[in-house]
Amino acid sequence: MKNNNLSPQNNQPLEREIKQQQRRKLFFLRWPATLGTCLLFVALFLGLKDREKPLKSIPLVKPPTQQVASEDLTTLVKGNTKFALDLYQQIRSQTPDTENIFFSPYSVSSALAMTSAGARGNTAAQMNQVLNFKLLPTTLHPGFAQLNHQLTNARGYQLSIANRLWGQNNFSFQPDFVKLTDDFYGAKFEGLDFFNDAQKATDQINQWVSDRTQNQIYPLLPCGLGKNTKLVLTNALYFKGNWHKRFESTEKQHFNLASGEREKVDLMYQSNGFSYGEDENLQVLEMPYQGDLSMVILLPAKQDGLPDLERKFTTENLEKWSSLYSLPKQEVDVWLPKFKVERAVNLSNTLSQMGMPDAFKGEKADFSGITNQPNLYISEVVHKAFVEVEESGTKAAAATAVIMCQGPCPPMASPAPMRPKLFRADRPFLFLIKDQKSGSILFMGRFVNPKNPSQRIMGRCGDM
Repeated sequence: MKNNNLSPQNNQPLEREIKQQQRRKLFFLRWPATLGTCLLFVALFLGLKDREKPLKSIPLVKPPTQQVASEDLTTLVKGNTKFALDLYQQIRSQTPDTENIFFSPYSVSSALAMTSAGARGNTAAQMNQVLNFKLLPTTLHPGFAQLNHQLTNARGYQLSIANRLWGQNNFSFQPDFVKLTDDFYGAKFEGLDFFNDAQKATDQINQWVSDRTQNQIYPLLPCGLGKNTKLVLTNALYFKGNWHKRFESTEKQHFNLASGEREKVDLMYQSNGFSYGEDENLQVLEMPYQGDLSMVILLPAKQDGLPDLERKFTTENLEKWSSLYSLPKQEVDVWLPKFKVERAVNLSNTLSQMGMPDAFKGEKADFSGITNQPNLYISEVVHKAFVEVEESGTKAAAATAVIMCQGPCPPMASPAPMRPKLFRADRPFLFLIKDQKSGSILFMGRFVNPKNPSQRIMGRCGDM
């Protein structure tokens, strides 16, 4: 009689086959849900990637060790603003009307403030007068420390401020000066050999500036430094901010030059609530970034009205124009060109003409607070700045170098609904990037020519 009972050993291959078939069935039943879950995670990842990340500043300066009274900080900011507008007028007078202007008065002030810490006698008096430093040194330098920390210790935007001293090896520097610049400006001292290898020293400084400005400023020093260079004081400033409200669209439109000619540009558009004001001669618009910084745009009423507006560009008038938009926000239709401007300038003659000539003359300069060696003087003050304005926000960078020598140095180069207001910046205008809390002007310039994104003022050496 045939036995139909299967043994466990004989049954195992059949069980394995049945289980494999069940797994295949389950896989084909489950794979759409699995794929859907994967696609969901991919979509979420891409969405998060495309979303703009909130920016934050990079505090490269030390927290202040000495608190400054609010009224003293206000005095410092007002003095910096006065210097900024004075410097703008000087640069404007040396620049053709068809060229754009952009620079960072805050960077220049910071570099020269460090330098002034070692100035004495008439040299110090002239520098304080030109820079509009009204505070005693015991308050001025802690004031800069507090202001730098306030500006960089913020969220919503990225702002870094860096300072550095580069001194000749084996040259005698006053310890108090080195300590003061480190304590209040975070300016570490680094020894270099300008005498034996000036080009290597120049390259090192240029690389440091490039690193601190996200590669936007390079090279700051276009020519090799001289072997008689004893000290270079550098400031580097970098800003990246997203608009509080991003521009909605961009299209090719005409930009009207002061000459009457027209150029096609990318004109960005958005309609939102802004601080806005106007009078018969100009419109004023404040466009906030995320955080406490904003761009203020001064738009002349007439197509050729910028030169007249520039002549009136004083601290008193700036306060008056600022009061025009210190009102409740209004709905404004804004048209603003995308633009990029890069500019390099040698400020040596400019600052001398503004009233501090002794600092640039070896026989008259008194920097005995920096060294006990005689005849140390400022050979050059070199500045370079960059700005790019687009739909999402703004990038800007600047750097300043104060080059000090002992003996000859080769010169460097130089209630009912209302109709929205219309702010159409399709003609030359002024603009500033400023801190809303302190009022500090970090960058400023004019935009007059879309075809002229980069100009260089020639100094006394090659291309700069």
